[in-house]
Amino acid sequence: MWTHSVAKEEFLAGSKVAAQILFDAIKQQSKSSQTKAIAALCQPTLSLDDFSAASVEHVACEMLAGSLIVLAYKIIDLHGVAQAKGPGALHFESEINRLIREHPDARIKKEFKIPPRLCVGREVGHLPLGVIVHGARNQYCHFGEHRRLDPLNELVFNHLQQLYADAEWLNFDAKDGGRILAFTATSALHWTANGNDGSTGFERFCEDMSEVIGQPY
Repeated sequence: MWTHSVAKEEFLAGSKVAAQILFDAIKQQSKSSQTKAIAALCQPTLSLDDFSAASVEHVACEMLAGSLIVLAYKIIDLHGVAQAKGPGALHFESEINRLIREHPDARIKKEFKIPPRLCVGREVGHLPLGVIVHGARNQYCHFGEHRRLDPLNELVFNHLQQLYADAEWLNFDAKDGGRILAFTATSALHWTANGNDGSTGFERFCEDMSEVIGQPY
C-alpha cells in the first residue's frame, strides 16, 4: 500500500487513466441502456419489467457520468489555473444581477458573482467550463435531498436548457431533486461524443483538462 502523499503529476496521470476507464464504461453502459429501451418498446405487449430493466441501465450510466464529473471537479479544485473572467462570464453576471433587481423576490438577495476559482476552461455559452462542472458535481452529490440546490447550481442547468432547447432527450430540471443530471451535463460538454464529430469524448475531456490546468494533460 502506498503511504506517501500524491504528487501533482502522479495525480494527473492517475486521473487520466481513471477517466479513460470511465469513458469506456459510459459508452458501453449507454449502448446497453438504449438497447434495452428499444427492446422494451418493440415487444408485442409493453412490459413494466422490461422498462424497469432499461431504467436501471440508464441510472448506472448517470452514476458513471457523475463519477467523471466529480473527477473533473477535483482536477479543477486542486490544479485549475484561474483566468480573468471572460466577456461571457461578465455578461452572465450582468444579466443575473439585472434579473435580481427586476425581481425583488428572487432567491439571490445580494450581488451575484461567479467565484474566480471556477473561471477556468472554455466557455459553454457564456459560462466557463469550471462553473458547469461545479454545478453538475453539486447536483450529482446532493440529488435525492429535499432542499433545493444552491442558486448557482440551478442557474447552470437553466443556462444549459437555453443552450440546448431542442435536445428533448436531455433533462435539465435541477429543481426535481430525485433525478441525476450528470449524463445531461457530460452530453452538454460533449464529453460523451461517440467520435462521429471527429473527436471522442475522452479526447475532448483531455483537451479541456489541458486548458484547465495550463499544461498538457
